[in-house]
Amino acid sequence: MSAFDDEELEVVPPKPQFNWGLLPPQLNYLPGPAEQYGDLRFDEEIDRYLEGMSDDEKKQLLELKKRIDSDGAIVNRFWDDYNMKKHPEAEYTYFLWLFLCRVRDAYGQNE
Repeated sequence: MSAFDDEELEVVPPKPQFNWGLLPPQLNYLPGPAEQYGDLRFDEEIDRYLEGMSDDEKKQLLELKKRIDSDGAIVNRFWDDYNMKKHPEAEYTYFLWLFLCRVRDAYGQNE
């Protein structure tokens, strides 16, 4: 019998090397949240995460969503300039934004 017969094996790839210097200065608040939440990508893992969030975290994330939306033109230009397949900074900020959309849909007001 193999040691893995009765257990699920979860393979977690290492986080990429980021070059946050690519971000425009106006978006200097994104690296921490992008690294923390940008790898939440699948509905099941997002749903599990949302269920365990504190009210404080919900409030902070809803504020972050508003801030990113207010910087929408700058964020979109960044995503246009840097391909997600080549630049993990663009990839992680994009998936952070998608995650924040789910937070807003679950706990915030649709604006």
